Amino acid sequence: MQRLGVSTSVVKSDLRMIKYLTEKFKFSNLFEIGFIDPKYINNLNVIKGKSIGVHSPFIFKLKNHPKLTHSDYHFTFSKILRSAYFAKQIKSEYLIVHYPDALQNDEWNKNLFLLEELNSIIKIRIENTYGNKFFYSEKDYKNLCQDLNLKLCIDIGHLLLDERINPFKFIEFLEEYIEEFHIYYADKKIYKICHHKPWSENKYYIELLKLIMKLDADIVIESTPQCNKDLDKLLKFLGVI
Repeated sequence: MQRLGVSTSVVKSDLRMIKYLTEKFKFSNLFEIGFIDPKYINNLNVIKGKSIGVHSPFIFKLKNHPKLTHSDYHFTFSKILRSAYFAKQIKSEYLIVHYPDALQNDEWNKNLFLLEELNSIIKIRIENTYGNKFFYSEKDYKNLCQDLNLKLCIDIGHLLLDERINPFKFIEFLEEYIEEFHIYYADKKIYKICHHKPWSENKYYIELLKLIMKLDADIVIESTPQCNKDLDKLLKFLGVI
């Protein structure tokens, strides 16, 4: 593990929880900004002097996840482009971009130029999604990284949701391109009830956590407020409490 970080998803833009964020995650040396209005960035004193990443397009809110391979991708991309310039302005190390969005039936490669445009503004990390008809395998992501000289953020929850994928083989195949992991537990039932659950006794999930802790990549906790009941169990497993 390089750095242990946290996403501001844990407070989901609720400024009443900012104190909780700053106190709970004093150990973090990487903060990933998302799900929060940029005008409140200066309120997050905890990130001063810390490394910063930005998660698009949630820094500029959308009702739904990015849909770069959907008919409305131009609107979504305008938000992601705005996130890229914002990330550059605040000296973010990188920008997280979902590519493509989850559960897509459209072909993906017609929008490849969008990633090239983003990458010319700021370094981007491509986050894997799930349930796509055309773009989902480890080979797809490897080809993308090789063609555009990109790096990856592997979302563990997304891996667990896609039954076509073996998470261990996926990670092993792409290890040289992986710079970050988003960690939380997901299965089809849990994901509907509790979107990003930090902890589970599921043996598969625990073995995945053990694996990624051995790798040379950032680990970012990406739980959400409605699921934070078991957050301390994850922090204990990671050795920070």
